[in-house]
Amino acid sequence: MTYQRTSLSLRVLMGVVCFILLTPALTGQEQEEKQETVYMANIVGVRGPMGGRSVRLTIRIQGYTSDEQVQEYLGMVQEGDQRQTELRRTLEKVRGLGRVSVTGFIGSELAVIRQHETEDGTLINLFTARNMSFVELKQSGRSRNYPFSFLQLLVDEEGKGQGTVIVAAKPRFKEDGTFELESLGVQPFQVINVQRED
Repeated sequence: MTYQRTSLSLRVLMGVVCFILLTPALTGQEQEEKQETVYMANIVGVRGPMGGRSVRLTIRIQGYTSDEQVQEYLGMVQEGDQRQTELRRTLEKVRGLGRVSVTGFIGSELAVIRQHETEDGTLINLFTARNMSFVELKQSGRSRNYPFSFLQLLVDEEGKGQGTVIVAAKPRFKEDGTFELESLGVQPFQVINVQRED
C-alpha cells in the first residue's frame, strides 16, 4: 500500500475531513457488528518545541457516529461560536464510542468516530472535546477558542499505517460554505507506526 497518493498536509487534510463528515459512513447494522478495535501508534512533533519528540498513543474504537448525529453537530458549527460552546458541552457527554490516551494518562472519550473505505485504505476520523486545564480556562487566552482535537488514521488491511493529529482545533464554515478545521499554533503532528492490536 502506498501512502504518498493521499497527502496528509493540513490543506488536503481539511478537504478529507469535509468529505468524511458529509458523506455516509458504515450502516447501522455494520456498526453493531463491529467489536472493539485497538490501535497503537506514536505521535511525533514536526516543528517547534515538540519537534522530533515522540509519545505513545492508544486508540480504542467501540462504536461509530451516525450520519444523523454528524449533521446535528455540523448544524451547531454552522450557527457560530455561541453554538460551538454548546457543541463542546454536548461532545463532553458522549460515552461508549471509544477513547484515546497517551501512555501514562487516562486520556479522553472520543465523541465522533467515522470510518470509510478508500482506494488507499481505511480512513478513520476521530473528533473530541479537548481536555483543558483550569489554568487555561481561567486565563481566557486564545487557546480557549480551539476547544477540540482531531485525529486521522489511514490504515491498510493489516491495520498498519500513519496519520495526523490536530491537538487544538476550531471547526468552522467559511463564507463560501466549505467546512474546515482551523488549528492553533504549530500543527498538525504526525502519527507513525500505527498498528492494530489483534
